[in-house]
Amino acid sequence: MTANRTLPAIVLPGMDGTGDLLRSFVRRSAEDRPVKLISYPQDPSSDYDRLIEYVELRLPSTPFLLIAESYSGPIAIAIAAKNPMTAGLVLSSTFAARPVPKWVGVLAEAIRPTLLPDALIAAFLLGTDGTPDLKQKVIRIVRSLPPELIRQRVHDVMASDQRAELQRVLCPVLLLHGRRDRLVRGASARAIAHALRCEVTWLDAPHMLLETHADAAARAIAGFSNRHGLPLSQRP
Repeated sequence: MTANRTLPAIVLPGMDGTGDLLRSFVRRSAEDRPVKLISYPQDPSSDYDRLIEYVELRLPSTPFLLIAESYSGPIAIAIAAKNPMTAGLVLSSTFAARPVPKWVGVLAEAIRPTLLPDALIAAFLLGTDGTPDLKQKVIRIVRSLPPELIRQRVHDVMASDQRAELQRVLCPVLLLHGRRDRLVRGASARAIAHALRCEVTWLDAPHMLLETHADAAARAIAGFSNRHGLPLSQRP
């Protein structure tokens, strides 16, 4: 890879698919490199297979750093396993296979988010972190998602299994995981780390660590990039 050419980042969002919650992280990351955030179609028929194809059509033909949050982890793993332009992979608060017991998925598919109290939504996603504005934004976006879309994406998560694809990922990998993640437990990160023999950066953060700890996440990614020769922007 050309040492003086900045490596662009492709960012894939969490289950909401909008990417709206990642704007602060994207702005911070853009200090280090060009960043492209890919939002997903709000279409219940867009399962993992279709979203993998959707993302592939929007990837550059030159090397890139792929950053995926939560729901998008299996998508990013599948792409990194077969796209040689993936120069580095960052997986945040995510998993390679079903991260919770089956009964949790059944319950999650049955419950409408509009019936959950605001405080409960914020507690699971943000813990005690996040500004009041961020909490209100999270609640607004969660409540705006069509129930059919949520059911499909919960189904995707519960049916996911990219453990075989992990064996085909050859690029450097960084895992970011919050010690206070109430949705995707640390066992999911440790399972990926064991399969890939890669590093994990543990942050004192909730599930939405890219949203609540954008600076710390960006610094960890910059350090990872420097260690593996993934060029950053030249600062004055």
